[in-house]
Amino acid sequence: KTTEDQALEAALDAGADDLTRDGDVFLITTPVNRLHAVHDQLTAKRIPVQSAEAAMIPKNTVKVQGGDAKRLLQLIEALEEMDDVARVFSNFDIDAEALAAVTG
Repeated sequence: KTTEDQALEAALDAGADDLTRDGDVFLITTPVNRLHAVHDQLTAKRIPVQSAEAAMIPKNTVKVQGGDAKRLLQLIEALEEMDDVARVFSNFDIDAEALAAVTG
């Protein structure tokens, strides 16, 4: 089993920007132009890669609450249901309590 230190060292050596732990997996962020190189180097070092994909990760988030949160979630859902839309990315932040109240 790969330790966090082993994964971090291998990821940084491969050119990744950061590594965070999410339960039993590590989330490695890297510039999109380094994605395949980082993946290949991790695999070469026998570090298992569950998935490797490009994603839009916001540098800043916007806190949303109450009615705004409800309308925003409805908009996101409507966009995701459109046939022409492959993926929806956002930069909003809704805390768990507000999310429970909205989706209740």
